[in-house]
Amino acid sequence: SGNVLLLTAVCADKDDDPANNTPLHLQQQLRPVPGVSAGSVSGGTPVSGGAWNSGIKVEGFVSKKRGDAMVYLTEITGDYFSTMQTPVLLGRTFDNRDQLNGGKVAIIGQTSAKRFFPNANPIGQQFYMPSRKEDGPPYEVMGVVTASK
Repeated sequence: SGNVLLLTAVCADKDDDPANNTPLHLQQQLRPVPGVSAGSVSGGTPVSGGAWNSGIKVEGFVSKKRGDAMVYLTEITGDYFSTMQTPVLLGRTFDNRDQLNGGKVAIIGQTSAKRFFPNANPIGQQFYMPSRKEDGPPYEVMGVVTASK
């Protein structure tokens, strides 16, 4: 088990080339730094905050108490779970296929998998994140990971 360094970066608009002002560009710049064995980008981590919460709708899930359908979300790159040393238990992590296909995909924690899909394989299952007025497009579960660090 190695050490993990979390940092916050703000990509300024000072460069004329927008490709140089993206979180992915920062990730590419950090990888060659001596001592860096992995790097990823996320909108937040469990210890740093930055995630947001939302209620989700899952076909067949019946809420037993207030907040049962609430989950915490963040956007990440495909290397996030290996960087954070979080094992993928089922399915897979994000890769270029997901960006090319343009569909909504999600990796969920083991606790959410047991809560929302107790009698089914969660891979391939769908859930909705309701917008203010109606359901948005469905997200498809493509992976399940251990509890967040």
